[in-house]
Amino acid sequence: MPFDVILAGALGVSILLFALAGGADFGAGFWSLLARRGERATEQQQLIERSIGPLWEANELWVVVSAVILWSAFTPAFAAYGTALFVPFVLAIAGILLRGAFLAFRIEAQEEAPGAYRFFGEIFGSMSIITPFFLGTAAGAIASAGSG
Repeated sequence: MPFDVILAGALGVSILLFALAGGADFGAGFWSLLARRGERATEQQQLIERSIGPLWEANELWVVVSAVILWSAFTPAFAAYGTALFVPFVLAIAGILLRGAFLAFRIEAQEEAPGAYRFFGEIFGSMSIITPFFLGTAAGAIASAGSG
């Protein structure tokens, strides 16, 4: 079997693992935005935070692995996609970073600063909507490139 086929398989597996692990939050930011009202809002938000905690940090590894495989094994494709899809890639990466940071800030602010807890939750939720949008935009552009 040619080595590039093995590397393409590894790239596919790393993307699949990222997708199967819910893109890091399984839509928790969206559900967190919906859990802002009602008598159980705080309880629901804390449940969301506890449920994604064990998976949160490890899952972003698959994005890095995918990028490194694409960069090192398929340099022309990396250059073409990186140039053509620079804006959605940068916005998705910014969303991934902000989503993680504001979830951590939110958890730390829970006891001491309820206002900051809500604000950080809004940013976390917003980034959890924006990030998949830009990842999907990039994936759709890549998938449709050969059909146009």
